[in-house]
Amino acid sequence: MIILVIRVSLIFYSLQRILRTIQRLAKRRSNRQRYSQEDILYATTAISRRLPLATCLVTGLAGHYLLTRNGLHPTLHIGVKKESDTVLAAHAWVTLDSLVVIGMVEDLDTYTPLPGIGD
Repeated sequence: MIILVIRVSLIFYSLQRILRTIQRLAKRRSNRQRYSQEDILYATTAISRRLPLATCLVTGLAGHYLLTRNGLHPTLHIGVKKESDTVLAAHAWVTLDSLVVIGMVEDLDTYTPLPGIGD
């Protein structure tokens, strides 16, 4: 459900506004852990594969929210890379303790992270 809500929200609101809302809502229950990290990562990945509009950004935002809500401290990263003279690619991923937990791709090291996103 959260993935669908985030996807629709991206149509109407800015990324910064969505991030602020997610952080505010997630911290309301961040002192207790209801689900394991593994359960959250499995569910986020499984649902994202089944929803055609679940981009890496949507999946990253949902994972960030769920992990934060369960008392963990993830970081959302958004990076860009130049694929050609006219094409710029972007990718979002989530880390916990400097390990990529959502959004790992083979060429992740080719993306340059944007500063100040999701910290």
